[in-house]
Amino acid sequence: MKTRSIQHFRKNFAINLVIVATTFFISCSNEEFEDSVNSATDLDKYYSFLVNSGFEKDEIKFDQETDMFIIGGDLLILRSEVDNYIKRDGLDVDIHTKQRRGTYIVSANNARSVTYFVESNVPQSWKTAINGAVAQYNAISGSGLRISLTNDRNRADARIFNGFSNENWVARALLPNASRRVGSWIEINTRFNSMESGRKLFTMVHEMGHNFGLLHTNQNRGSVIEGTPLRDPNSVMNSSVLPWRGFTNFDLVSIRTLYPGSGGGGGNTNIVTVYRDCSYGGSSQNYGLGNYDVNDLIGNGTRNDDISSFKVAQGYKIIIYVNGNFNGRAASATSNIDCLVQYGWNDVISSFRVVRN
Repeated sequence: MKTRSIQHFRKNFAINLVIVATTFFISCSNEEFEDSVNSATDLDKYYSFLVNSGFEKDEIKFDQETDMFIIGGDLLILRSEVDNYIKRDGLDVDIHTKQRRGTYIVSANNARSVTYFVESNVPQSWKTAINGAVAQYNAISGSGLRISLTNDRNRADARIFNGFSNENWVARALLPNASRRVGSWIEINTRFNSMESGRKLFTMVHEMGHNFGLLHTNQNRGSVIEGTPLRDPNSVMNSSVLPWRGFTNFDLVSIRTLYPGSGGGGGNTNIVTVYRDCSYGGSSQNYGLGNYDVNDLIGNGTRNDDISSFKVAQGYKIIIYVNGNFNGRAASATSNIDCLVQYGWNDVISSFRVVRN
């Protein structure tokens, strides 16, 4: 069998998501666990799961009153959702010890139409920041995220409301749930109502990022999104609230990678072609920009664990994963691969992303 060398095919690719906490403005607290009956035995499996997902034990706090876990001050996960994560991932628990990343991002279909409802008592200065955050996300070219505001609370995917705390967090938000829908709320701490407008805009863009599954860029939780550095000091997903200066280049790369502009068959669907056999043989299917989980592949005629070669159009990249939901061992390629056997990737691909290079 004739083999060819490839460039940019990295076997241990790790995907980064981005969480935000808030110091001074968005604060990352390291409070001890609350002493309670629940925090000892009953909650052990939850702590274990979250730690195996890449979070530090000393930054996880369980709030009995709200029945949720608070991580790093502003990242929130309902206990019921952690149950869902455990149930969904129970057969692949070891993947979380190998790759630090948010458990779920929003599905392509849900990302194309995200609606927020803003409670009427939210101060106008914060409403201005919310409108600005929506406009900033919608202005990103090549992104599949589309956000709007609605006056109908019952039709909203997420709501934004007031809270008050003497703790040092400006706002906090829920991550996407196990159904891959956007995190369902953002809470604003009215203690910081006097904060300047640019920092409020930064905060709202940041917390919406959490709703979409992004984690902190300046901490070690989560793994690195393809094409981005380990550190990006001015990123909107850093844990301190900065004056708004726009998205950094790598913020844009992150969003376009996780939420490409035309996935699931939209736009140009001939960017990547996958083949059942080596040497571009057997049945084949075409894919455009987008994120394709195992069910998306099956729906398009590609069987799970049954890809042996692929072609990639110039200027684009395919990122492949050994497990569904973009988990497990990963690699990427920017050129055609005529046989995956030699790379240890034959008939093992369960999900992949197609992105701009």
